Amino acid sequence: MLAGREWFFETFSYADVYFYRCFRRGSLLKPDLSGFSNGMAHLQRVERRASMQKLLAYEKQVQADVARAASAAAARTADARPVASGSL
Repeated sequence: MLAGREWFFETFSYADVYFYRCFRRGSLLKPDLSGFSNGMAHLQRVERRASMQKLLAYEKQVQADVARAASAAAARTADARPVASGSL
C-alpha cells in the first residue's frame, strides 16, 4: 500500500501512526528488513516529523530516568544486605 505513496491516505493519519508503531516495535527485534523498503521509508518519514522527534526524545529521557532509578534501587539493596558472620 505504500509503494509510490508518502502516507496510507492523502494526508498523515492514524493509520500511519499505528503502522509506524507496529513496524518500529517489530524492527527492535532486529529482523532482516531488506525486503521492506517501503516500510523503512515510511518509518523514516514519520521520524522526521517534529512531533515524533519530540516524542522520541521524551521516550529516551524516560528510559534514562528508569535506568537511573533501577541502578539506584540496586545500589540501595546491595548496601542493605547483612554481612555474613565470619566474612570479616
